[in-house]
Amino acid sequence: MNVHEGCMDEKEQQLIFLVESCQSAVYKTCFFYLNDHALAEDAMQETFLKAYRSLDQFKNKSTAKTWLMRIAINTCKDILKSAWYRHTNHHISLDSLPEQSAWDHQADTLYQRICALPLRERDIIQLYYYQDMTLEEIGKVLHITPSCVSRKLKRARSLLRKILEKEGIYHA
Repeated sequence: MNVHEGCMDEKEQQLIFLVESCQSAVYKTCFFYLNDHALAEDAMQETFLKAYRSLDQFKNKSTAKTWLMRIAINTCKDILKSAWYRHTNHHISLDSLPEQSAWDHQADTLYQRICALPLRERDIIQLYYYQDMTLEEIGKVLHITPSCVSRKLKRARSLLRKILEKEGIYHA
């Protein structure tokens, strides 16, 4: 038992549990949206702050991870819409990037193609493949039915396959 655990109220303990169990998933989602480590860190922190403030409103109608993913996605969308973000240069010099292995390059290429997908398809790919969420959980995050998630996932895979085939990266 942590020395400070006895001093914490239930809400603080819930937050600690959420951070410990979902921090990696929330960070990955934020990075996927923002494509910037520092912004992803900020968005992750903001996500947990928002979650802490609204813990009383969490009704356990979904998993905590599903609830946090929705908050994270909304937080990232808010950042992308902000005047500060729109007026900031987000280009990275190629000279500042580290050398990549062939595997890293392939993963980076795939990541770039996923980011080029329309937002809904990108969301579904990210939540399904990168967060290992079920169709039901994704439906709760995106406020759509699991059957709609399934159709959109199929469409996203098809779009991604066409993009990769067109570029000669994937061969059926």
